[in-house]
Amino acid sequence: MNRITSIFLFVLLGAGAVAAAIVPFYVMANKDRNVLATNLEMIKERAATIESEKQKLADEANTRVQEANDEVSKAQSKIDALKEDQRLIGISERLQNAGSRELLTWTPMVSMQQHVSVLVPKSSSVESDTGDLFSVMITPTSTDPYVHGETWLEVLPYNKIKEDQLLSSMTSSTEIAFTVNKQLLAGHAGVSVSDGSRIYVLTYRDLGEQKSLVFLKEIPALGKNGAQRFLATLAFDGE
Repeated sequence: MNRITSIFLFVLLGAGAVAAAIVPFYVMANKDRNVLATNLEMIKERAATIESEKQKLADEANTRVQEANDEVSKAQSKIDALKEDQRLIGISERLQNAGSRELLTWTPMVSMQQHVSVLVPKSSSVESDTGDLFSVMITPTSTDPYVHGETWLEVLPYNKIKEDQLLSSMTSSTEIAFTVNKQLLAGHAGVSVSDGSRIYVLTYRDLGEQKSLVFLKEIPALGKNGAQRFLATLAFDGE
């Protein structure tokens, strides 16, 4: 019995010795595994950061390329617009204020809103003068407040949609261009679909830019060569 007990104790002591020898290695192995896991996570985070930085650099490069392309496109558009100015000047009719006796009876009008001045027949008056529109109408002769005069002149900031609307109101249109006091007016003249009168849709161009839109309807008060004579008095201040 004592012998068996001795053997059992010997086995226990041996197992304890083995355990005591293994535990430190297990602890070290577990510690190394944690370090490796931490290092792996750091490597993953660093890789993600590098990838994010690469994408950011790529996005910045693409943005700069797009900005450069936009600038090139704007520059080309400007060049094309200036070439169009040159073409229009080449076909334009030069208008000069003849200073006739009849013009001396016309009334000067100035629109600070639309940066334009002009002479109009005395039978006309300002209908509207705002930042959106300067318009002139034939002064109504009736005292009836519901009777309105006919609008024959409109000047407004250039608007492509409005220009298309006005152009669609004419038929048999032809391209025209005028230079007035070194200023370029270009567009189309035609016949009004509504009443058959002669109408003009013009743009005031300055260094390739379409700045103002002009609608003109010939009325008897303008007299002979009325449109050209009237347009010769039209002046934009370049603003």
